[in-house]
Order: sequence, then structure tokens, then C-alpha cells
Amino acid sequence: TIEAGVVVKFDSSAELVVNYQSPGTLQAVGTASQPITFTSSSGTAQGSWIAIYLGGNGPAASQITYATVENGGSYGYTRGGIQISGASASFDHVTIRNNLIGGVTMNGGSATFTNCTLDGNGGNGFDIVAGSATVTGSAFTNNSGYPIGAPASVQLNGMSGLTASGNAKDVINLRQDTISADTTWHASVIPYLLTGLVSVKGTANPTLTIEAGVTVELASPGAIEINNGSPGALQA
Repeated sequence: TIEAGVVVKFDSSAELVVNYQSPGTLQAVGTASQPITFTSSSGTAQGSWIAIYLGGNGPAASQITYATVENGGSYGYTRGGIQISGASASFDHVTIRNNLIGGVTMNGGSATFTNCTLDGNGGNGFDIVAGSATVTGSAFTNNSGYPIGAPASVQLNGMSGLTASGNAKDVINLRQDTISADTTWHASVIPYLLTGLVSVKGTANPTLTIEAGVTVELASPGAIEINNGSPGALQA
């Protein structure tokens, strides 16, 4: 438990590892008047410390509320300022800025982001390899990659109240993938950009649903392939 108003500084080789190899939970709940800060002890460069790592070895959900996570990230560990690896975690009113690799990197689990700001990170603001996420009311600004990047099969829920400006391209990047379970691309004012072949097919007869108002951009060789070789459907 990290109380409101606490400042946590990290040396260059330091990180906060939660729920790895055996169960553990982080409760870092600040307030609007007393936010929590996670920062470097040695300057403001990206990658000045490693990350907050939330592993997947326990059932309890971690949360960070009214906080700033800045100047972290690691090429050696391929982690952004926050790394989610199989955990369940929620983030509310969190500013995630100036981190190496990305603001948040995720390779499993589920996460909820509400009223967050991801600003000036190297790479995508939020980069997903696997897992699912709900993102609402959040701003993505000045990241060197996309606001959000993920394989096309990752389920992104919410997607309302988002803004994007000053990123490398202000779109949600969906990478080449096969969608083998029912998936919905929810309405968002930020367009979706496909940067590879997205196939909708599988033994479960998956349906890709694209909600009203969605804009889908396709970059060469971006394409959507439905029902090729095994069952699949598109509802747009």
C-alpha cells in the first residue's frame, strides 16, 4: 500500500515488481490534491529506471489512482513505464509520461484505464501483445509511436472519450493477426489503422463486429479477409 502524497524514486537498476512467482498486490491510491509520484532518482531521461511490473501469479487486482509514472522503461526487459504481464489492474487519473519503449506495455491479463494521460513516451502510448483492455476518457499525446498498438484479435473495450494529438500518427494501430473468437471494434473518434492482413476465421466461427461510426484505415498491405479456409463473419 502506497499512501496518497508519497513520492517513490528509483535508481537506474531499480523496479517495483508485484505478483511475480507468488501472489502480491499493489494499492497505490492517491487523491487529486495528494497524488503519488513514481520517478527517477537521477534525472528526467527516458529509461532512468526500469518499470512497475505487475505479474500474473495472484487473483487480486492491483490499482493505481491519481498518480504519475515517469522516466522509466527498459530495452533490456522490453518494458514500458508500466508492464502488465497476466495481471488484473486498474488505472484512474494516472499520468504516464516520458517512458522508454512505451507508456504501458502489456503481454497478458486485463486492464482498465479511466481518465488517464499517456504523454511523450518512446514508442506507443499503450502497446499490447496479448490480453484485453478497457480504455475510456483518456488522452494520448506526443508519443513517438501510436496512441494504442495491438494485434487485431485483442479485444479493446470502452474506447469512448478518447483524444489523440501529436503522436507519430493519431490512430489505433491493429497489427496483422487472425481473429478466431468474436471480437468487436468499438466506436471511437480515433480511427483504426490496419497495418497487415487481418483474417477472421476459425473453428469457433468467429464474428468481427465493427460498430457504427468507426473509421478503418488500411495501410499497404492492410486487408480484411473473411471466411477463407474456415468459418468467419463480418458484421459492419
